[in-house]
Amino acid sequence: DGLEWMGRSLSVEVRCVTCNTPAKAMVRCVKLFSGYYGCNKCNQKGAWDGRMLYPEMDSVTLKTNQSFRECWQPEHHHESISPFCSLPIDMVHSFPADYMHQCCPGVMKKLLLLWKRAKTEVRLSRAQMALVNSRLGPLRTAIPTCFARKPRGLDDLDHWKATEYRQFLLYTGKIVLQGVLGEDLFEHFMAFSTAMCILVSQVLAVSHIEYAHDLLRFFVEHGEMLYGRQFLVYNVHSLLHLAADVSHLGCLDNFSAFPFESKLYQIKRTVRSGKNPLVQVANCLEENLKVKIPNEQQIIIKEKSVYILSDTM
Repeated sequence: DGLEWMGRSLSVEVRCVTCNTPAKAMVRCVKLFSGYYGCNKCNQKGAWDGRMLYPEMDSVTLKTNQSFRECWQPEHHHESISPFCSLPIDMVHSFPADYMHQCCPGVMKKLLLLWKRAKTEVRLSRAQMALVNSRLGPLRTAIPTCFARKPRGLDDLDHWKATEYRQFLLYTGKIVLQGVLGEDLFEHFMAFSTAMCILVSQVLAVSHIEYAHDLLRFFVEHGEMLYGRQFLVYNVHSLLHLAADVSHLGCLDNFSAFPFESKLYQIKRTVRSGKNPLVQVANCLEENLKVKIPNEQQIIIKEKSVYILSDTM
């Protein structure tokens, strides 16, 4: 219905909802990705093999706004109805995959862990790992300030952040892995990297979206051949639906969680101790915005702060 603010009527429209996969299942009141009917985009039934896998790629029926609202696949839904169903939005396309979670610490991390720790022939030797690390090190001086972090070696892989996986996926990985990975593994990785480079570009995401989809399909199909059936987890399967999200909402950066994570980092920096964190955030925001709080409200905030402080001691 919009908002009334200072005598003006402001219209509000929900373009999309950005959240990770567990949160998406919660707000849509559907089964988690670990369930047999956990895919948000298609009606495929998963297969259990120590973990939930999604091996089918052909003849898969896609979910639509109508099929979701009318519960054509009841196994996908919980008994409760999502509050979002009361809004005039598409319950499928308005909940896109978030590539910050599913592609960076999801698929890219999975590949790196396979190369580092797998017990098969895809595992890199110590000499190959050292070579990759030696190539990543000198790149630190060549990374411009627009990047949030400098490259770190694979020895610190467990401590990498999403921005580091993104940097490796889009930029540095194709440089440091060339000549280290086997030809088939490197070609497989390049298909994933090239597709993601296309989908994050505002221009290429329009002109080459079909090519990006074909690359991601190639990546999923050949992933099973190279790494085994266990490779086909939900994050890998979701790549098959990524191009469709881009076709509805534009390039990946239009609906990723990276801006929200960056803002969360700024908010967390305002908290200096574990006592009264909300008061600390409010005071910092007040200082930054230079907003004057009326005296009566200041007294109330101070009284509440003293009470909370004394109650926790």
